[in-house]
Amino acid sequence: MTKKRVLHIINRLNTGGVERWLLGVAEGLQGSPIQLDVLVHTLEPSELDEPFTATGSKIVKCEYNKNPFSYAWRLFKILRSGDKYDVVHSHVDHFSGWVMVIAFFAGVKLRIAHSHSNRRSIEPLSGPRAWYLYVMKWMIRIFANKYLSVSREAQGSQYGQVVPEQRLELLYCGIKHLDNIKVDPSLRDALGIPSDGFVLGHVGRLSEPKNHTFLLKVFAELVKHKSATLVLIGDGELRGDIESEIDSLGIRPHVKLLGMRSDAVDIMASVFDVLLFPSLYEGLPLTLVESQVAGVPALIADNITREAGFDHHLMRYLPLSAPLDKWVSEIFDLHLQASKVSEASKFTQTDFYMPNHLKKLEKLYLES
Repeated sequence: MTKKRVLHIINRLNTGGVERWLLGVAEGLQGSPIQLDVLVHTLEPSELDEPFTATGSKIVKCEYNKNPFSYAWRLFKILRSGDKYDVVHSHVDHFSGWVMVIAFFAGVKLRIAHSHSNRRSIEPLSGPRAWYLYVMKWMIRIFANKYLSVSREAQGSQYGQVVPEQRLELLYCGIKHLDNIKVDPSLRDALGIPSDGFVLGHVGRLSEPKNHTFLLKVFAELVKHKSATLVLIGDGELRGDIESEIDSLGIRPHVKLLGMRSDAVDIMASVFDVLLFPSLYEGLPLTLVESQVAGVPALIADNITREAGFDHHLMRYLPLSAPLDKWVSEIFDLHLQASKVSEASKFTQTDFYMPNHLKKLEKLYLES
């Protein structure tokens, strides 16, 4: 049987939300009539290389070295060589415009741009960067033939004022790893956390969008009122800066930096009392879907889409402009008011549930 060949394009295969989603898709499509490969913009090994190749996916390396024409020629040859790709599915923000141009001239039938974040609040309104974004939006409009987004806010960020609204489609990312969350009462002791202590948690890459500086300030205010532990799961380029900030705030004895963890959702369900999520921008954060299935209440910056919420009693929103003491009081109130009950049954009725998601994705690829 000839398989439909799909090439996903992503910067690198580190353990971010998009990458974890894509790995779940690759695992779920094993044995299907679809061959899913991944092209990355780096020659260096990535954290998820081995799990991807274990699914039968091929990892294609096409480094982007600040020369768009050299990149274009190398990508063109990849798309035209051997068994040609039927679908190119791009996840590289506005740079997808250039990818779509190359895929068009390489004769790829289905060319998908996929928006995963809402960056409008931080993008410039004038200058070279603004012109770049505008040109790339038009390239996407002209050369893509499918326009997907993980949320309505992400739609506006990548396609706004250029791609007609009637051509835009929402495709929420499915999550595979939530079928068997393990709650381990001994995990607090293993992590050196008092069994009856209050735990504030966060799961996310240690990078600028996640707004760890603000998160640490909120926690520093919180420990003035209550003995507590902050658990941070994730790693990234700002780890050194974040550790310095922890020391400058004098909260080092209260903070657990766990790095990347494959059992992040189990830790969330076993240890967290409240999840704090004050990101500067997001598309649709899958961590918030995970927290609901784990039964963990979350206090979230109100610039983040509500579309992740399927159980609203576990989610509360607050503007980043609110005073720190307001964030602290909301954390305590949320902890008292929200029952920590898993909402797995509601989750299986949503498009975030991987079997539901895969049906939509297979239909998209196979009908092209």
